[in-house]
Amino acid sequence: SQFIFNQEPAWLIKRALLEQGSPVLIEGGVNFISSLITQSLIDFLYITRVNQDGDGHFFDESQLLKNYERQSIEIIDGASFESWRVKLESSD
Repeated sequence: SQFIFNQEPAWLIKRALLEQGSPVLIEGGVNFISSLITQSLIDFLYITRVNQDGDGHFFDESQLLKNYERQSIEIIDGASFESWRVKLESSD
């Protein structure tokens, strides 16, 4: 069955975790994942960057750099394929 919700992405992820458990696969564009990155609700993510004009929805990398650390990068034909993991809290 298919469900359509008109809710914030964070609400949808929290509901999916509550109803289905972990892990939750998220596939989305800049508008969908930006708030999830800001709230560190994604444990691990893959980002593909290409050197082509898009639809005008630009990604603000500041929250990604603040909350995540890059694990790997591979460049193929000018496109970069990156994996990022949420930063662990320091126990100082």
